[in-house]
Amino acid sequence: MGPVQNAIIHSLSVGRILKTPTGRASFVIKGFDGRGVKIDKINQHITWEEFEGVLPYMNNPIGKPNIPRGIIEIGATKGTPKPDTLEECLRQTSGGKMMKASYAAPILEAAGVVEILYAARPMRIRLTI
Repeated sequence: MGPVQNAIIHSLSVGRILKTPTGRASFVIKGFDGRGVKIDKINQHITWEEFEGVLPYMNNPIGKPNIPRGIIEIGATKGTPKPDTLEECLRQTSGGKMMKASYAAPILEAAGVVEILYAARPMRIRLTI
């Protein structure tokens, strides 16, 4: 079990309601299993591999000169993600096309892994561990 998975499992519970960073939508943690966190809005998992990929992506932006160490844009989009964003990080890890950053960011914040910088435009996350 990696540090992000450990933080999530020990900080969140099934049935917990979280809001997306914009506050316009909420979602429910439906469960945890060997694959990751299942949430109701996308009816898919955000995998442990995707969550664990956030730490190295944010801590060691080798070849990513636009990423200040420990701070990245959330960058949630259904289309092609902007470079140097949480959305790009999640998709690089999974190879998927589903928008997940709007759900991953609040989960990571509730677990104490990141802080959402709500006043920043565009919104960003900052590592706290």
